[in-house]
Amino acid sequence: MIAWAAVDPAVGEIEHERGDVVVPAASTIKLFVYSAFRKSKLDPGDSAAVAPAGGSGVAVAAKSGELDSVRHEVALLRDADRRLVTAVCSAPPARPDELAAVAARRWRA
Repeated sequence: MIAWAAVDPAVGEIEHERGDVVVPAASTIKLFVYSAFRKSKLDPGDSAAVAPAGGSGVAVAAKSGELDSVRHEVALLRDADRRLVTAVCSAPPARPDELAAVAARRWRA
């Protein structure tokens, strides 16, 4: 089972598939970082410089986590003015390239 969610930060539009499925968290640090960011007075328009990856010109900043029963990846994809935040989770753990392919499909959608 692979579940995913994606949000366009510019408009707050959220898409998901199996977003209601609860799986163990392989890493909770992202929740604390996100919560701290949302509670801070930082400008959501500011971002840290990230070098483009994969030769496509799309900058990808990703963080993954893994347990025996689950694997997940959270990523920010950015190209010029377009941004997309994705979260992909699999149980049992899927290969990392399978999770990345889900995020790539959301980018192309």
